[in-house]
Amino acid sequence: MVHSRFRGDSDEVFYRGREAKNYKVELRPTRAVGKFETLLEVLKRESFRKALVVFNTVEEAVEFYMGLGDYGEKVLIQSRFSLEDRKAKGERVKSMKEGVVVGTQAIEAGLDFSSDLILTDLAPANSLIQRFGRFLRGEEERTGKAIVWYEEELLEKGQYKVYDASLAKRTLQYLEGKGERSPSSTTTPCSTTCTRRNRPLTGDWSPRWSAWSPT
Repeated sequence: MVHSRFRGDSDEVFYRGREAKNYKVELRPTRAVGKFETLLEVLKRESFRKALVVFNTVEEAVEFYMGLGDYGEKVLIQSRFSLEDRKAKGERVKSMKEGVVVGTQAIEAGLDFSSDLILTDLAPANSLIQRFGRFLRGEEERTGKAIVWYEEELLEKGQYKVYDASLAKRTLQYLEGKGERSPSSTTTPCSTTCTRRNRPLTGDWSPRWSAWSPT
């Protein structure tokens, strides 16, 4: 397993808490057709208490939410809701014991929620950091799983959903470089299944990735 260490000089207590977490990040290439079915299969297969599924567009988040089956309580959070609605949904999420939260970039700030399974579309580093801030937040929460999916055909265009494709691609390249193949994917590229363990996705994750260093 390849490890790297975040320099947590600015907030050592927070950093040490995140470093104590035990999880892996899996990178999963997808295509537009069949993407929702793949995500639903993950939810069926994985064991979790609270899952967070983050899309880059409202349209995708709404469509996926409408197709969710019975996973306990489920909440949709997106920017087109009124402020009053978002506050009400935030309170529901805060008290949630088990279930699935589906959202967009709207979850990246002001959402008091912690998941033990996060599925997120690829995004530039600063957005991924915010999304992972809703993953294993509690001190007692130590283990979980994260999947970052990406649509390969869009990375070759100028725009990746609402983001600059070059930024999204550079983030993916960084994640690929810090992972390694799982034992079950010895014949596939690292971009199919990569793992990262005990490395908090947070902090000054600049485009030069200068906040990370190998150990």
